[in-house]
Parts: sequence; C-alpha cells; structure tokens
Amino acid sequence: MLAPDIGRMHLVKLYVTGNRRTAISAFQMYEIHTTRQGTQIHPGETLNLDYSVTHVLPLKRELNLQVGLVGYEQWQLTDKTGPDVTAVQSSAHYRINAPWFRIKFGVAGAKGERRR
Repeated sequence: MLAPDIGRMHLVKLYVTGNRRTAISAFQMYEIHTTRQGTQIHPGETLNLDYSVTHVLPLKRELNLQVGLVGYEQWQLTDKTGPDVTAVQSSAHYRINAPWFRIKFGVAGAKGERRR
C-alpha cells in the first residue's frame, strides 16, 4: 500500500472583459508528501501552478478561435530525505517552467463553447 499524499488546492478564474471573451485563470496546489513505504524516502514538498490568459475570437457563423498563453510551474520547496539520500541529493530542489501558446477552434453551442 502506498502512503497517501495530501495537498491544498485553489482555483481562480477572472473574466477581464464584459463579454467574457478574455479570461485569466490560475490553479494552485501545494503538495505535502509522506514517506514512501519500502524505500523510506520522503520526497520534498512541492508547489504547483497552472495558469492561462486567453481570448476568444468569434469567426464565421458558429466557429470560435481561442488563443492565449498557458503554462505550468512546479517548485520543490523542501529537501528530500531518507536513509540512502545524500546531502547533495537532499538539497537539490527541482523547478519546472513550461509556458506555451494555446490555439483552439470550437463550435459555439458545443459543450463548453459559447458564442460571444
């Protein structure tokens, strides 16, 4: 049986314009890890952040184009510990930075799509 991890999550979505075409959203999660059975390694705690700034452009008829910047960040905040973990391994915290562009075509009226 694996040891459970726990975390705290928050989601925020703001529409910047009155027609709801431009949106800013963020999802943050803080992970508290437990000691792994079998290895007795305790991974460092992590902070995750998913984010986006998007805009919907209405095209011909019922077709929408959503464009924007989206991304993912993750930071290890505390040391990894365990019986076979060296001091160098323990203090080596990782960081992930993954921004990219989003382009999505959608049909207004389809699930999750609106004509704006």
